[in-house]
Amino acid sequence: MTCRDFERGWNELLDAGGPAIGGVARPGPSTVAPRVAVTVSMSGLELGLRDHAADCPACRQVAARYQLLHRALDVWSTHPAAPVDLVDRILAASQSPASTRWGAGMRSARPFWRIGLPLATAAAAAVALVFGAPDD
Repeated sequence: MTCRDFERGWNELLDAGGPAIGGVARPGPSTVAPRVAVTVSMSGLELGLRDHAADCPACRQVAARYQLLHRALDVWSTHPAAPVDLVDRILAASQSPASTRWGAGMRSARPFWRIGLPLATAAAAAVALVFGAPDD
């Protein structure tokens, strides 16, 4: 196996969602519980990748990065399960009468105009004084 074949093999392995070098499968839709790894036998490609990484120092570093990427894909591909009572809570919330209109608990915009407008005017005046018309 050449170094180019090594990288190509790792890409194929990651694209297929197969096990990492070491014989641990990535969790997928067929896995019963999330984050449970299933041990599988290593294929010829995986054995070739492992053997080449053992003999080639440059590819050993590449293999370490690919294994890190593989672990990251494992973590990113697991989704947390929804709480058991989620459907009941949503249905209960949708059937309860709305006591307030949307945004009723929000602060009024009037204090901004009372405080923000004079501050913005003062800031604009300060900028005009500093960067005003050039002296002749």
